[in-house]
Amino acid sequence: MIEVFQYTVSGATSDVAIVARMATRSFIETSKGEIIKGSRRFVDESLLGGGDRVIQSFTGEQISYLRELISLGPIATGADNRNRPWVSQLMTNHLIRQTEAGGRMAYAITPLGRVAAAQLF
Repeated sequence: MIEVFQYTVSGATSDVAIVARMATRSFIETSKGEIIKGSRRFVDESLLGGGDRVIQSFTGEQISYLRELISLGPIATGADNRNRPWVSQLMTNHLIRQTEAGGRMAYAITPLGRVAAAQLF
């Protein structure tokens, strides 16, 4: 298990602080970020994706979708499904997988997605 924190960094074009995804203390210090008090979590090393930051931050839609996949199993959608970039991000980070059968797309949570759901939400 690795200790990670949520943190803020100053914007490149303004003085507004931006909340960034979770990262290790050393990454935050290198980035000249500031740790958000009370945000410490211990996560499985696989969620760092080969770096010092958690593989992604999650939107409310993504969290909800991962929870649905856990409780319902694979979700099938029509081939004409609207473009949802947040689903693509989950696939890129290997948190869900997509398969096609009979003109329909099915999405299922991966083992890494289950780890993320259990540890980050």
